[in-house]
Amino acid sequence: MSHRFRTYVAAFCTLKKRRLALLAAFALLAAQAGPALAVTVPIGLTKVGSPIWKPTDFQLFTAPAAPFPDAFFDTLDMLLPLEGPGVPVYTPHAGPYDTELSTNAAAAGLVNQTVFPRDAITLNPNGVYLVQMWVPDPGITGSSRDFASGPVIPNSLFPFTSHAEMWLDGVKVETLQDQMVNIRPDAPGKPGDVGFDGASHRAPSQVVWWPWADDPNAGPLGNHEIRWSLRDNQGYGWDIVAAFKVVPEPATLVIALGGAIGVFAVGRRRGDRR
Repeated sequence: MSHRFRTYVAAFCTLKKRRLALLAAFALLAAQAGPALAVTVPIGLTKVGSPIWKPTDFQLFTAPAAPFPDAFFDTLDMLLPLEGPGVPVYTPHAGPYDTELSTNAAAAGLVNQTVFPRDAITLNPNGVYLVQMWVPDPGITGSSRDFASGPVIPNSLFPFTSHAEMWLDGVKVETLQDQMVNIRPDAPGKPGDVGFDGASHRAPSQVVWWPWADDPNAGPLGNHEIRWSLRDNQGYGWDIVAAFKVVPEPATLVIALGGAIGVFAVGRRRGDRR
């Protein structure tokens, strides 16, 4: 193998590596340029015991959360326009309830993502939301505030236990929620579930933001997991894991990408001169 041939081979390999690096930079930039294309939220879902209800239609997105709780309630109203916390009067409605969040999120422009820029989680003003819908599976047949007879999550299963934690790179950084979920009470303009056999659907939610209570110096960049355990009063339920990544701001990547393009261009010119 001649010296000139070895030189051309080395130049080709170097150029190929630069092209691959550039493609990787473009891919990373596109992944966090959001709100981009919606993605299916990859939820880890583990059944515990034999629940007759299930969580479904998960939504994972960034939206304003400050000032809290007003911005949080406004976001929920977009997801639940017939029953959100800021909606003055409840509107009974038939299912399907397992696509209700997806339909309303799309109408509101709330886009599911699994990769977020730093500003998406720093309460400036955004946080990362995880919202789910509980539906009977199969439940029992009974009355609800939406119909006289149909599948419901029976009131006899309440109160539910809800425990949620935030994990970053395999370490717990905050307990988000540790509480009981009771039968929905009556409120002015909004009948609850007390006078019925159960609930046709429920839509619990979490919004998270950095800094974390247990370790405010951790993050916000890295691999995150919202771990959420739900149990009915029989001890049956679900363990939920919603994973997402927080990466540097797109502006930072643009600068890095510009540098990569410059190196790539210099490499090409040097290759041409050879």
